[in-house]
Amino acid sequence: MKVIQYVAFGEADVVGLNQVAKPSCGDEEVLVHIAATTVNPLDLKIRSGRMQQQILVRLPYTPGLDFAGTVEAVGRDVTRLQVGDQVYGGTMGGTYAEYVALPATQVARLPRNLTLNAAAALVIPVHTSHLFLMEQARVQAGQRVLIQGAAGSAGQVFVQVAKVLGAYVIGTASGEGVELLKSLGADEVIDYKQQDVTQAIKAVDVVIDFVGGETLAKSFETLKKGACC
Repeated sequence: MKVIQYVAFGEADVVGLNQVAKPSCGDEEVLVHIAATTVNPLDLKIRSGRMQQQILVRLPYTPGLDFAGTVEAVGRDVTRLQVGDQVYGGTMGGTYAEYVALPATQVARLPRNLTLNAAAALVIPVHTSHLFLMEQARVQAGQRVLIQGAAGSAGQVFVQVAKVLGAYVIGTASGEGVELLKSLGADEVIDYKQQDVTQAIKAVDVVIDFVGGETLAKSFETLKKGACC
């Protein structure tokens, strides 16, 4: 099968198209014929080699953290999925390929209202929102959540998940992003080009920052004492 791989760390020019053996699935695995995957910031960091102490990868390496596609084979112990199911999921590397074999626990059936492309694009934002909003911050109904840079792909998911959790959601954006966040259910939207967020917002319980730098530093000023960032 065809895969996108690199044999050395570096910039985009280290990436190339290779041929490798098509994988087979183990007893608790499924083999997925991949229809869609995405490029995430973490893929670029891993490729640079700067993440080797945190995420050790061996070369040659096939990147890719998410996928959507069709189940082509199932292991003998897999009962939840069957050949022909459209599925999506995530894994640490290996999805820049025609096929991937992985544990069935990392795969879910495609919701009826999603295309394969949309499902692949949602894997990392949804997983990240669960990690930060539910596991780390443990957002509760009625809490005030500020999301900096909320009009980005991950920010849009965070807004909707926070609303499902019952939070009062404040997002920052500019231009068309302001109306976009309102349409997604944000309770307040601040155009950061028109207002100083630290002056407009105080006493929030949780801050999620997708901007970094000076914006991240200033975000702490909006928090209640002892709150989460």
